[in-house]
Amino acid sequence: MELRPEIQRRRYRLPMAQALRAAVLPTLGWLLVIALIVLAIPDWAWRAKLLRQGGLLIIGVLGVWRYLWYMTHMVRGFFYSRFVYPQMRYSAFIQRDPYPQRVYFLIPSYKENPGVTARVFTALAREAGSIPGVQVTAVAALAGDQDEDLVRQILASSPGGDRVRIAFVRQSQGKRKAMADSLRVIATLRAQDLNLAGISFDEGYNDAVVFMDGDTEMADGTLAQCLPFFKAYPRTGAVTTDELGRIYGASPLVREWFALKFIKRHSVMKSLSLSRKVLTLTGRFTVFRAPAVLSEELVQYLENDHVENWLYGRIRFLMGDDKSTWFCLLKNGWEMLYLPDVVIYALETRSDGFFRLSRSLYLRWNGNTLRTNSRALRLGPGRVGAFIWWAIFDQRISMWTTLVAPIAMVFLAIFVSPWFMAFYLIWMLSVRLMQILMLAAQGHRMRFVDVPLQLYDQWVSSFYKIVASFRLGKQSWRKGGTQTEGHLPASRAWVPTFQTVFSLLALVLFVGLLTGVFQTPRLDKIPEALEWIRGGTANTIDRATDATVGVVQDPAGAVQRGADRVEDAARATGQAADAALGTVGETVGDAARATGAAVQEGVETVEAVGEPVVDAAADAVQPAVEGTRAVGAAAADAAHDAAQGTGQLLRDNGATPRY
Repeated sequence: MELRPEIQRRRYRLPMAQALRAAVLPTLGWLLVIALIVLAIPDWAWRAKLLRQGGLLIIGVLGVWRYLWYMTHMVRGFFYSRFVYPQMRYSAFIQRDPYPQRVYFLIPSYKENPGVTARVFTALAREAGSIPGVQVTAVAALAGDQDEDLVRQILASSPGGDRVRIAFVRQSQGKRKAMADSLRVIATLRAQDLNLAGISFDEGYNDAVVFMDGDTEMADGTLAQCLPFFKAYPRTGAVTTDELGRIYGASPLVREWFALKFIKRHSVMKSLSLSRKVLTLTGRFTVFRAPAVLSEELVQYLENDHVENWLYGRIRFLMGDDKSTWFCLLKNGWEMLYLPDVVIYALETRSDGFFRLSRSLYLRWNGNTLRTNSRALRLGPGRVGAFIWWAIFDQRISMWTTLVAPIAMVFLAIFVSPWFMAFYLIWMLSVRLMQILMLAAQGHRMRFVDVPLQLYDQWVSSFYKIVASFRLGKQSWRKGGTQTEGHLPASRAWVPTFQTVFSLLALVLFVGLLTGVFQTPRLDKIPEALEWIRGGTANTIDRATDATVGVVQDPAGAVQRGADRVEDAARATGQAADAALGTVGETVGDAARATGAAVQEGVETVEAVGEPVVDAAADAVQPAVEGTRAVGAAAADAAHDAAQGTGQLLRDNGATPRY
């Protein structure tokens, strides 16, 4: 059977052979850097067996786990793009009448550059005219009359523009509200179209709704390549595509950073699509099945999506509309596909410096991910699928595990040997070089700067992901008018900073313990310490019991014993003074004797005071004793029993009183 022209694969990225040839010079450059580091390490450092340092085995296991996860995505992506997807694509295009009758576009665009708007709607007109028999309707959420007039002019002057029915929604309360209003308009227009055609909603099951940003340009054939999948795969709720960046006003470093982000996305999305799910339905360009999105549930997700947080309370989503639509479809069991050979162009205008831009985008992207991550995990692997569920879970832990190795190497370089950093550089550069070469095999044009960009993207992104995880309510969106969320009252404003610092310190402590830089208490000494404490406590109780019983039985004797102990101490002090006299000289000896004399005088004073006290105590006790005897033998027996009971109580508590 002869296939339609659309089934011929289009190639937007470099062919593998060409991409690998372009990678030769950057690869040789990095191999030279690695060789120079190897040569700089002295022989004794290689023989010192530094790599046997305790804890490196665990760190190595973590590293191997991360690399295996990376390789798993690579292998799955290769299998999907080479074997699974071609068969799916063939099945989609070989069917009779593969296209739906109606396609609706939702395009939020707020004060875009006129040149960008012209490219976006010119491509829309071209795509609408490329598929005969398909009714195309576009609902554009714009800022005002000037933008609306511009869109009308573009469509009127573009080939195929007469095939596009255009409607407008005024965007004045943010992107999400405008998208929700636009979706309601699309639902109304579709109901009218079905009524006019005299068909039911079930017959319009394959109708499509395209969510597309106002700075997204469709490549030639994009629409025709996406639509047949809905008829071929009835459980498919959405398809999304590859992205290429056209970055204006940015430095070469920013452009290369975007190129690296897009190829990494391309690689991972192929792997995920093997499970008929993805982790995001990008707002740049996603085609939905109409029944999957034209529901009040999804409209509410767009307009009022939120999560509850113990610190921020109810967090209303200001950004991340693509995460809201993704979660709604995921929750309702729809399949999602990635089409690796279909491309759209992201028309980005970026004038900020690299570090400022990357920081703001890391916070934005990671915040959007983390605000939705927890509720997606709660759906469970049975509902989501085991691999996709684990990929969602990995989003929460990768930000910590990625930072373990660099922190460990810094510790070991400082506290053990600086050559640890050299060994780590060799390993780190080698692994990242291999990762970039794998991306080059998928059509990425490799540059020398890609290796440090890969490191920066992994480490800095992980750091800002940790920062964002404690600031889920903090959002800022300035493209559609300045909007901010997540401002805490002064009484709680310190909490996110405390959480971030505490968590990072805990991570540093954990890594320090793994590497052996920080020592943990020896657990085998705990029983010995407990025995020492128990013995000391029992001895103290015995001595206290003896003293207490002695005072009760003989108060006069207790005073005398106290005086004797003071006298013994004075005598010992005098002896010490005599011994010191011969060593330190006559002056010290005189001082010591004076001290002994003073102490002796104090003893005599205590004895002089103590004798009247003893006599007074005896005189006071004697009438009491005689009075007690006069009460009768019964009272005396009761007192004796009470004394015996006290002694027994002391024995039960580990003491041995003496009478």
